[in-house]
Amino acid sequence: MPIIEHADVRRMLLAQKVRVEGGLAFALYCARLVDDIAVASSEESRHRSRLLLELLTPMVKCWPAEQCLEAHKLAIQVLGDAGYARDHPVERLYRDNRLSMIHEGTHGIHGLDLLGRKIMQEQGRAMQILPAKIEATIKGAISVGGLAAECRTLAMAAGQLMQTTRRLISALRAGSGRRGRAAFRRSSRRGRARVLRRQDGGLSTLHALRSAARGCDLPSA
Repeated sequence: MPIIEHADVRRMLLAQKVRVEGGLAFALYCARLVDDIAVASSEESRHRSRLLLELLTPMVKCWPAEQCLEAHKLAIQVLGDAGYARDHPVERLYRDNRLSMIHEGTHGIHGLDLLGRKIMQEQGRAMQILPAKIEATIKGAISVGGLAAECRTLAMAAGQLMQTTRRLISALRAGSGRRGRAAFRRSSRRGRARVLRRQDGGLSTLHALRSAARGCDLPSA
C-alpha cells in the first residue's frame, strides 16, 4: 500500500503545506509593504507602511525559519529511514534550513528587537496599525463561505496577542525591583516570549526595555 494512503502521512504532508505556504504568504505580504512604501500616494500612507514593515520584520525572519524547519523534519519522518539517509535530499534541506535560524539573527535577539524597539516606537503606533489591519482582513473574509470559523480563530488569536503585549509592557513599567522582574518573567512565560539574559546576570537589557515602555500607548482590548 502506498504510504500516502496512511492517515498519519497525510497529516504530516498537510502540516508541511500549511507551514510552507504560510511562510511564503507572510514573506510576500512584507514584500508588498516594501512596494507600498515605494509607491505610496501620501507621506502618511508611506509612514504607516514603513512602521508596519518594521514591526513585522523580526517576525518574518523568525517564523518561516522555525516553521519551515519543522516542515523539513516532517519530510524526513514521512520517508522514514530513506529520509534520514542520503537517498533523498530532505536531510540536506534540513541542514541547510537550520542555518536560517542563525544567519537571519537568533530568535532571542529578534525578540528583544521586537519588544524593545519595534513595538515601542512612536508610542506603540505600529501595534495600533497591526490590529486594525487584522480586523479589516476579518471583516473582508467573514462573508466568504466556509471561513467563519477561521475568522473567529484569528480574532481570538489577535486578542490574545494584544493582551500578552499589554501584559509585557505593564511588567516592563513595573520598576527595577525584584517584584517588577518577577512580573516580567511571569508575563514572558505566559506570552512565550524569548528574552535574552546576559550571562553575568546584569539587568541592562531590562532597564533599556523599561525605559522604552514608559512611552508606549497600546490600543485597549
